[in-house]
Amino acid sequence: MRSKQNIENESEISVMIVDDEQNILNALKRLFADEPYKVYLFDSVDDALKSLEEIKYNVVISDFTMPIMSGSDFLHIVEDKYPHTIRILLTGASTAVNVPKEIEKEILHCHCFVAKPWEDDKFLQLISSFICVNKVS
Repeated sequence: MRSKQNIENESEISVMIVDDEQNILNALKRLFADEPYKVYLFDSVDDALKSLEEIKYNVVISDFTMPIMSGSDFLHIVEDKYPHTIRILLTGASTAVNVPKEIEKEILHCHCFVAKPWEDDKFLQLISSFICVNKVS
């Protein structure tokens, strides 16, 4: 199933979330429902790539393990085309949270990992912090 769902809020901040698991997308949709962001959910990398041409995203969150291409490869494309976009990789591998920052940026093309299951408050704070820092720079 390919879908693009969105949560429209009065915001200049756009967040793309890509995951092939509908239950993860539903959980993130609930998590971001009351946040001041426009959130776009995709269960297909192809649809997400098309949307990148249409919408300027401030934050892109991608699952690591997906069909067609890995989340790391997807974020590499995002990094090449939109280097100032914040890139976050979701992963079920809990050991990934201990990966050095240099590897995250240079090899996996993300600013950080978020392990599944995440802690809602910490995840939202992380997004907010990255957005604040990105606005300043």
